[in-house]
Amino acid sequence: AWYNLGIAHKRTDNYPKAEAAYRKALELNPGYQKAAINLAALFRDQGQLDEANTAFAKAAKISSADTRARALFQQGEVLFLLKRYSESAQVLRRSTEYNPREAIVWQALGKSLLHLPNEQQAALASFNNAAALAPGDIDIRLDIAQYLSSYEHHREALKHLQHALQINPASSQVRKKLAAVFLKQGDLESAQIQYKWLANDSSNKAQQARYQAELALLRDDLETAIAQLQTAVKKSNGNDLESWQRLAHVYSKSGQVTQALTEYESLLTTHPNDAASLVGAA
Repeated sequence: AWYNLGIAHKRTDNYPKAEAAYRKALELNPGYQKAAINLAALFRDQGQLDEANTAFAKAAKISSADTRARALFQQGEVLFLLKRYSESAQVLRRSTEYNPREAIVWQALGKSLLHLPNEQQAALASFNNAAALAPGDIDIRLDIAQYLSSYEHHREALKHLQHALQINPASSQVRKKLAAVFLKQGDLESAQIQYKWLANDSSNKAQQARYQAELALLRDDLETAIAQLQTAVKKSNGNDLESWQRLAHVYSKSGQVTQALTEYESLLTTHPNDAASLVGAA
């Protein structure tokens, strides 16, 4: 009853009462696996990561093999958020020992290992394990490629993206990421092929303009790129934040710094919460 009460309070976002209920359930039954995991998840969802780490570790100790694997996975993710990558990798490896068939765990392990010196090959192997366990999951392939590319493993990123494209040749998300990786490699011709496909395929006028802008940038045609990005922003009613930020960037690149600042200020004023991270990454 206390466990179910905790779930009910969690559904209404009453975290203090949910926590009290889960603690009562564990007080009455210290081996209650679900209550222990839910309590840990409650801490995580509130951003109390140190408490969540401790709670997931406790949950793992009292759990059976399958549940222990899940608790260790979630603890590993919390340690990753705490940037304690070595500990995260250790815990995630333990999770794979209890259940080696979860692609998402191998994926998380690969991310942690990429942050560690001398663990690059182990990270690639972990990503390959994840892909092998979920061969048709495009989202996993995209996430792996994004992470590999951010660490300059462009060749490995392309392998995952090309496999994803074989699964779904019509995926604009995959083709957009392919173009970005080709650009990082300096392969302008291959990037151009992807942007042309995207521009021709999209029925969304704002997206069409955005991809035409990227093609113009590949030709160093900044004037056309600005015009197309202005169209993208206008056609989206100011909701295409990437195009808006790209417009500001191209203004800056073309030497129109005042106009660039105006666009950034308008972007932040119109979308203060959504735009902050985008502008911060510019």
